[in-house]
Amino acid sequence: MPDILIVEDSATQAEKLAAILERAGYVITVAHNGEAAFDAFVKSSFDAVISDIVMPGISGYELCRRIKAEATGTNVPVILLSTLNEAMDIIRGLECGADNFLIKPCSPDLLLARLSSILENRIVRAARRAKLGVEIAFLGQRFTIDSDREQILDLLISTFEDTVRANRELQHNRAELAEAKAVLEEYAATLEEKVRDRTEELVAAGAAMQAEIAVRRQAEAELREARAFLDLVIENIPATVIVKEASSLNIVLVNAAAEKALELPREQIIGKNSHDLLPSEIAERIIDRDRQALCTEGATTIPEEIMQRSGRPARHVRTRLAPVSGDDGKPKYLIIIAENVTEVRNLEQQLRQAQKLEAIGQLTGGIAHDFNNLLGIMLGNLDLLSEQLEPGSDQGELAKEAITAAGRGTELIQRMLAFARKQPLHPRAFDMNSVATGMESLLRRTLGEDIDLLVAPADDLWPVIADPSQVEDAILNLAVNARDAMPKGGHLVIETAAVRLDNSYAAQNAEITPGDYVMIAVTDSGTGMPPEIVDRIFEPFFTTKEAGRGTGLGLSMVYGFAKQSGGHLKVYSEVGHGTTIKLYLPRGTGPSDIAESEKEGAAAPTGTETICVVEDNEALRRVTVRILMELGYTVLEAENGPAAVGLLDASGKMDLLLTDIVMPKGMSGYDLAEIARTKRPDLKILFMSGYSETFVRQLDLAGPPAHFISKPCRQQDLARKLRIVLDDASP
Repeated sequence: MPDILIVEDSATQAEKLAAILERAGYVITVAHNGEAAFDAFVKSSFDAVISDIVMPGISGYELCRRIKAEATGTNVPVILLSTLNEAMDIIRGLECGADNFLIKPCSPDLLLARLSSILENRIVRAARRAKLGVEIAFLGQRFTIDSDREQILDLLISTFEDTVRANRELQHNRAELAEAKAVLEEYAATLEEKVRDRTEELVAAGAAMQAEIAVRRQAEAELREARAFLDLVIENIPATVIVKEASSLNIVLVNAAAEKALELPREQIIGKNSHDLLPSEIAERIIDRDRQALCTEGATTIPEEIMQRSGRPARHVRTRLAPVSGDDGKPKYLIIIAENVTEVRNLEQQLRQAQKLEAIGQLTGGIAHDFNNLLGIMLGNLDLLSEQLEPGSDQGELAKEAITAAGRGTELIQRMLAFARKQPLHPRAFDMNSVATGMESLLRRTLGEDIDLLVAPADDLWPVIADPSQVEDAILNLAVNARDAMPKGGHLVIETAAVRLDNSYAAQNAEITPGDYVMIAVTDSGTGMPPEIVDRIFEPFFTTKEAGRGTGLGLSMVYGFAKQSGGHLKVYSEVGHGTTIKLYLPRGTGPSDIAESEKEGAAAPTGTETICVVEDNEALRRVTVRILMELGYTVLEAENGPAAVGLLDASGKMDLLLTDIVMPKGMSGYDLAEIARTKRPDLKILFMSGYSETFVRQLDLAGPPAHFISKPCRQQDLARKLRIVLDDASP
């Protein structure tokens, strides 16, 4: 059988060609590039060469040229294979001496027929081979054709065969197309009639559909409007609204109040469950509560829960839970509405404290009234008895001591009546600054040399309506208590101010009537008091002093006097940092009222900067944040210094730090300010404190603050102070 050399760089194509020819009985040798093929040809004899044209190294054209240049290759037919089908490829094949040309892919039958024909013709013509030296021009180029006439004839015949085959296929395709066209025309006629009928139906249906679409669009618009209204209502409900999927208890809906309560944006809440958002002990309790609510028909109300997260103040929460059933009657969702009642509980506590003091006052007043009558009888009889005794006699001395003791009892009764708000007062309009400065020399003698006293009267102070003598007693009582809280000496500041207690302040403090007040504040740098002591300091006979050093009626008298005068007392104390007691008395009338009214009528200045509020008192922080947001500011908040440092590191824009001075976690407002100045040198800083500005500057702790505002502060005062600090060119 003939030996065939296959030259193909594609192993797959080479294997395919070899398989076709081997099945036909040919002996096959495969080379994967031109150099290897030429070496094989030189070393062995082959009856035909089938070669790819495009190969690495030398091409099929070059391989053909080399084979034909060999003495043994003159009569060996070379068939070129290529995916190329340009006429130029045939010219190049003739130019290099190729015997035939096949387009890839070619059918096995065509390949075998072409190879058999070429081999048979080659045997017949081998004896009479003649050379042609024809020079031709094709597509603007000139080529010299050395192939013999039979070779050219074979190529032309094979090309003609390809054309005939293509023509037959074309004729067959045309016949099929003509037949298909007739069928299509028949279908088209039928379809056209059906289309006309269907078009009429569609036009009628379209009109009906347009009417239905109009109705549906109207319904959808109304539904969108209703949904938008419902979303707006849910979003603005002041209570926390959370909807959970019943089976997994994953959250599917929250409102703005829920974002604030969880301190996360809603994209970090949706799809999560309690374990993802809360400490494990709280999460387990909430999951048990939710599952019980899902098993209960109707709504479940939990009057009050205490939520305590690490490092956060405890919150009192009232919760209602209501399951929502699906079409199958089983719970599908759980609606949770939680209301923070911490402020309500604080106000209730204040009210209970006020009611307790009121009840004690009524009891004390009744006892004092009756005891006063008894003392009157005793003093009258003692006076009569002393007139009948010899001066200097033992009986006379006994009567004198009894009269002195009864007099002290009368003073005690007067203090009790003062707490019960039943002492006789003689209110009038006077200048508080005159009273405060007039007592300075008396206070210096009373306090001693270890106490550094500063009296700081305010400019343009309003007149005050009260009993001046009772005001003097109150100042003296407060100063003496402050002295006793500083056994090793310290600083004492007495200052006055004109203040306006607004509705926001009144909402957080029971028994306060919003309005204008004259304040006198007594601030010490003493030991301070814990909250449980602050809650009791105005109770009669309650004292933290050693036995024999006080009756426990001094602050009770001040409290009773303030309430009887229509005023208010506020205590601000931190253990280890001292105490401020502020006495607010009603404002009198005077020329300054007109100017202040004009000032009050002006709109509070607003802003768009970013402010970080640092305050450990949650209720006060919440009010401050709300005020700043109403003024247009972007607000960040932190409950202590370390949390604020985290915001300094993590947050982007920050224009001003509004920080309390005395805070927990071992970091004061001054410490925080130093860190802030290091991290953000251009950051503006405004300090706030329940201590007075004068007292803070007197202490000179770590350098006096550049900007300061006293707590509590009104919205307009805070707004003005913020603009002063923010508009200041210096950091």
